Amino acid sequence: MNEEPDNTGEVASETVDDKPLFEQRLAPGGVESGAELPDQMWLEFGDGSPVLLAVSFKQRGARLVGLTAYPTPGSEATVCYHYVLPTATSESVFNAKFNTRNRLLPSIADIYPGAGWQEGAIGERYGVVFSAEAMPVAGMLNL
Repeated sequence: MNEEPDNTGEVASETVDDKPLFEQRLAPGGVESGAELPDQMWLEFGDGSPVLLAVSFKQRGARLVGLTAYPTPGSEATVCYHYVLPTATSESVFNAKFNTRNRLLPSIADIYPGAGWQEGAIGERYGVVFSAEAMPVAGMLNL
């Protein structure tokens, strides 16, 4: 496993066999048996979409416990999504970072309704616009 601290002391993109550790440890039905999960993990997604990650966590029974953000160069922001994923014996915290592009990010409020007010607060503070993605979220969740 590669663990390289970045300049803030956080562990940046952990991989096993060139595959993200997140994909190694999560199976469709939940956490793989025998997987040792840390108490807290930081995941870097750059310009990716937080919607697919939110759907994946929702299907695994994770709770969204908060959103935070901080400004980045060029009038952009990084938004951090904080999830708690239950395991057989405890819970693990996953923090996922996504960068805005032109101050835009897709909203996850259709997946986690409580995210709506947090997205609004981040929008007011950092000018981030959270937009609805054109994808059938209800169908993805089998609701």
